[in-house]
Amino acid sequence: MAWGGSIKGAGCWPSAPQRELIEAIIGRHPVTETWPRYNTSIDLNTVNSGEARLYPMLAPRLDRQHRADPRFAPLIQSQIRANARYLRNLKEIDRLLADLREHGIETIVTKGFALLASVYKDGSLRPAADIDLLIPPGKVLLFCTLAENRGWKPKHVHPQFN
Repeated sequence: MAWGGSIKGAGCWPSAPQRELIEAIIGRHPVTETWPRYNTSIDLNTVNSGEARLYPMLAPRLDRQHRADPRFAPLIQSQIRANARYLRNLKEIDRLLADLREHGIETIVTKGFALLASVYKDGSLRPAADIDLLIPPGKVLLFCTLAENRGWKPKHVHPQFN
């Protein structure tokens, strides 16, 4: 588990294929038309991770009939994997937060996981690759020790902590 980092292949602005998927996610175009067109225009084995992160958000827009269609299996599988990853990460984060509480470290969860818990309620709708925490400056070294004891590794080591 990592403390931070970025998703390889993801960028600030969506590519043309990503825009097409986003249009289907927000309901401007039917997923049942968009996905087969997209699916035949690209090689699913070389998909940009920015595109792959959109797949779990397409799956909920499929009706029962289309969920049974094998052409949509990558969307259903990505939704299942995203939810499993979210639940696994949530379990680890809950353990880490319990450790922090036990050691008197007041922590505020922000951004991705805070939104998942309060707004989205579905781990596949808001992919999160890290956890953003606010920790008192005087407790950062203790936090690093606790996180490393849980198997978490920093992506970037601050020079003060070497």
